[in-house]
Amino acid sequence: MLATLVVALVVVALFGAMELGLLSLLSGDSAGAGSTNTTVAAGATESTAPVTSGSGAPTTTARAATTTLLASTTTTTAAPVAVPFSLVLKAKEDVWVEFRDAASGEALFVGMVAKDESKTLDAAGPVNAVVGKPGALSLRVEGRSVEPPNSFRWLVSSTGAEDRP
Repeated sequence: MLATLVVALVVVALFGAMELGLLSLLSGDSAGAGSTNTTVAAGATESTAPVTSGSGAPTTTARAATTTLLASTTTTTAAPVAVPFSLVLKAKEDVWVEFRDAASGEALFVGMVAKDESKTLDAAGPVNAVVGKPGALSLRVEGRSVEPPNSFRWLVSSTGAEDRP
C-alpha cells in the first residue's frame, strides 16, 4: 500500500513537472519519449511527451510550452521617446514643484506655483516631476487636459503623465 502511494506521488510530481516544462530538457526523440520543437516562439520550447497509466499504456499527451527568461527578476522598460512638447501647469492651491528634463536632469522649473497661477514649460522630451501636493495641479500637454497621477513623482511625456517609482 505504501509503495503504491509513493509511486502515485512520483507520477503526480512527474506529470506536474512536465506541465511546468521542467522535464522538457530530458525529453528527446529516442524510444518515443517525446520531441522538442524550438519553433514555438523566440525563447520558448514546446515538448510533447506521452503520459502513461500504471499499466504502461499511453493515456494522454501532455504539451508544455515554457519560456526561458534570463532576466526574470529584472524588469526593463523602454525609455520614452524624446518628443518635444508644451506643458502647462495650473495650481488649484499653492504647491511646490520640481520639473526636470528626464535625459539631462536640467531644471525646467523648480519652486512654488501660487494658487490660480499657470506655468508653461517647453520640454525637449520626457520630464521627471516631483510635486509637493499631487492633487493641487492640473496639467495640459500639447493643449490636451491630462489627469495627473496621485503620487509625488511623475514622468510627463508628450503622451501624458504616469507614476514614476
